[in-house]
Amino acid sequence: MASQSLFRMKAEIRPILISAMIILSIATLLVQQNTITKDPWNKAAEYIQTNNQKEDKVIIIASYEIMPFSYYFDQDCFHSNDLYTCSYKKGYSR
Repeated sequence: MASQSLFRMKAEIRPILISAMIILSIATLLVQQNTITKDPWNKAAEYIQTNNQKEDKVIIIASYEIMPFSYYFDQDCFHSNDLYTCSYKKGYSR
């Protein structure tokens, strides 16, 4: 839609708008790359450790989030050779 709109505009305006879009895109990328976002896995793990019941389950949808969660939830399993087997033996995953 954006490209179609650009080509329907006057030829004199096109380079200005394309340049503005490029500059804004680069500026947005720079801001995002320089902003450190850190998910509060330490607070989530602490909450689960203090409030969980034996039958409660924790489901982590994104597989890349398992490691940060396990770092705060159980250091022994995190540093083991096989995080999943360690968690299973401790009863974390069934």
